[in-house]
Amino acid sequence: MSEDIFVAKSRPADALVGPLHTITYVTADLDGLHQTLTAGLEQQVGDSLDAAHCRASTDYLGLGECGDWSARCYLGPGDVRNVQIRTIAVTQQQAVVRPSVLGDYLGGLSIGFPMSNIAERDQRMANIGVKSTVGLKELEFAGPNGEVYVSGEIHFPAAENVFLLGVQRPGVFVPVGPIDGDIGAAAYSARCTKDADALVAFFTQALGFECRRDMAMTVGDNSGLRQKEGTPERFIQLFAPGANTGYLVLLEHGDAAIPSPAPTLGPPSRGMVMWSFPTSDLDEVISRAQKHGATIRQPAQRRSSPFLPHARTAIVDDPNGFPLEFFQT
Repeated sequence: MSEDIFVAKSRPADALVGPLHTITYVTADLDGLHQTLTAGLEQQVGDSLDAAHCRASTDYLGLGECGDWSARCYLGPGDVRNVQIRTIAVTQQQAVVRPSVLGDYLGGLSIGFPMSNIAERDQRMANIGVKSTVGLKELEFAGPNGEVYVSGEIHFPAAENVFLLGVQRPGVFVPVGPIDGDIGAAAYSARCTKDADALVAFFTQALGFECRRDMAMTVGDNSGLRQKEGTPERFIQLFAPGANTGYLVLLEHGDAAIPSPAPTLGPPSRGMVMWSFPTSDLDEVISRAQKHGATIRQPAQRRSSPFLPHARTAIVDDPNGFPLEFFQT
């Protein structure tokens, strides 16, 4: 049996930066996104903040152009806790990172959920008017010893053309995240990037993440991300030390990549616009990040960021210009 990259050999105690904690999703269609997340994907509504209570974070999150906005977080079903989704509802039509579902646009692409029965989930989503792009996709992956296993995926387009993915792994492997019934909380998030080498160096050398898979593929026919057949794709999975979920996926499509028309990949643009992580040493993270090509969007300071622990936080733009938030309690 091949080694499973979702079984960590390292220890959480070795991590400077922990697994993905929060995904920020700016939307002008909160009602539609709420229906998809709750009725379709069984996510639970956590805390909410109305516009009056959000004003203190407006400048910090870069939402000064948005007028009044509100925030809500979504957690996993039952007692499952993994990556939370922080939605920010805007009342003005800000630029969208992904103007269509075409998977080649640079920037925030998708959020993935573990599932144990994709066929039933596809029907449940269809019942609320959310249709998968191409139904179940079966993907073959080769393990370190050459064995091939098949992972099932399904792609549901959501508000702002962000994909919500379901992933069903073979029973001999652990799922991509904890499951309650036949679905779990968000387990990972993916971005389309350029210069993946620089990003891999940034995440591994500056933040201490582990690159557990880095492989080249070619997009086949009937792409779940609506990509052209034959498009080259580099597929990278990055984990915090000791983690078996809360991971990151980077996709690089070479010359097929399309720049986003939005002026920034982060807020106030609409879409999946920021990742947040815990750290044991915020000052060290900031120092390392700057040495590896990151720019400071918000300096380290004690503040309250919506739905994160009351902590010192900072936001940096990584070498691709995507915002990363770090917090230290």
